[in-house]
Amino acid sequence: MTLQTTFTRVVNLALGALLLGGGGEGNNLCCVPFPCILGVAPPSEGLPAYNLRLHIFDLASKHLPIVQDADFADPKAVKLLRKKQKTFEKGVFDRQLVVRAKQDDAATKLTYDRPFRGDHSVTLVLEMADEPTALVDGASLAFLEMGNTPLAGTEGVAGFLRVSSTWDAGAGGLVFAASDASGPLGDPATFAGATGAMLIVEWRDTARTLQAFPIYPEDIEGPAEGLFQFFYEDALPLPDAEFLVSFGVEGLGASAEVTFDELQYESSNPWSGSGEAAPALAAALAVNLLEQAVVFGEIGADPALIEARLDQALPLLDLARTWLDDAKAGETIDTGAEGTVQLTLHPSTQVKLADRSLKQATKRSTKGAKLATKLVDKGSTKTGKLTKRVNRALWSGLLLQAQLFGFSSKHIDHYFDTLSVTATIN
Repeated sequence: MTLQTTFTRVVNLALGALLLGGGGEGNNLCCVPFPCILGVAPPSEGLPAYNLRLHIFDLASKHLPIVQDADFADPKAVKLLRKKQKTFEKGVFDRQLVVRAKQDDAATKLTYDRPFRGDHSVTLVLEMADEPTALVDGASLAFLEMGNTPLAGTEGVAGFLRVSSTWDAGAGGLVFAASDASGPLGDPATFAGATGAMLIVEWRDTARTLQAFPIYPEDIEGPAEGLFQFFYEDALPLPDAEFLVSFGVEGLGASAEVTFDELQYESSNPWSGSGEAAPALAAALAVNLLEQAVVFGEIGADPALIEARLDQALPLLDLARTWLDDAKAGETIDTGAEGTVQLTLHPSTQVKLADRSLKQATKRSTKGAKLATKLVDKGSTKTGKLTKRVNRALWSGLLLQAQLFGFSSKHIDHYFDTLSVTATIN
């Protein structure tokens, strides 16, 4: 039996329960995480097409596989700081990564050490400076970059796509520009008064798009007319390559600071052919079901709805276990469209932690299912204890997904403070 056949059977089983077991208002809730697959037959070959979204709130977290590129610049030329900024919610802080130059002409590049494949869109939010006294006119810049390396046996050369923001003292703002390995792309655009930016690199099918949106201090509304964003687009086929997300600075004067706030990555089929793909998909579907179970418990819904979700989450967690074990052992499987491949796990994957979280998610879901069955048999609607138990199973599932991304903590608070991971089937 191929990996696709097994996956299809389990997903169809889960969807069948979702469609038939909900009823009434609950049936609307149960459909929320599956908008792309309800009523749509899975593809006949390979793993189902899926979308992946990684949102990092704390780029300074020690639990992420973000590394400095020593080949790009001397890492000692800058100091990396973690800044906590108060929010409107009491006790909740925004955590930011501050890059401070220790010398003139300082530079650094930080890379999320996990290659991806497929269509992608990357967004980075940054602040150059509110008081840019140490920024060098026309030289100090921050950038977002997608570098690629062609896969073995395919044509093409290594390259990159970059969008940058450079300090312009005359304008008291930022100049946005785009480039690739061949040189500049399009014409730069100046935004007077801007001190921050949202940079976007996107490459889908045959369209490359690079954008930048200015961010202004609170006392500046931005331009009343004219340009509101930098935009460049051209047509170039997406190469069969692995991509790495990087960001960084160049040309900073001593003591200059650039603050990186958050990064978001979205992609279609980014782990095609990798050892993480199958367990990540199975875990994502299980997490969706556990999220529904928690919602039903919190609104005091019929325990039978919670029981149904848990009963369908458990086979998916079992599949995640089987495929993670196969990847750890380097098993060769038939993926369908891509033929026979040997599963491998990236070095940044937190295998031991993922094993632990998967075991906990399965154990807690099993206990939750037994408790839900007891409540149903008794005709009880007291779901408080059950909801707490299912919520703990959900936390384990969330940690599992993140650990397959290289997240190196076993604490759910660290997860909520650092990132979110979501995956959906097309």
